[in-house]
Amino acid sequence: GIPQLFSPAAHQKNKGGLNLLESWTGKLVGKMHVHEITYDEVAAELGVSRPYVSMLLNGHRKPQDAKKRIEMAIDSIIARRAENG
Repeated sequence: GIPQLFSPAAHQKNKGGLNLLESWTGKLVGKMHVHEITYDEVAAELGVSRPYVSMLLNGHRKPQDAKKRIEMAIDSIIARRAENG
């Protein structure tokens, strides 16, 4: 089977029963899972640390351009893999 790269449950931290995550984080984590992209790969593409990528996707850091930058990084990784076969 496909190795579990990360647990979707880790992206659903609830506080007081309210899910504070924005929907885009779940969509991007899902896209990473489908394409078997790791946090380390996204971090390298963005030039940041793996823990910082985790903070972005868990909603602990919310810079304005986070969604666009992470989405572009994931798409770049997918495109590069397609080029390299």
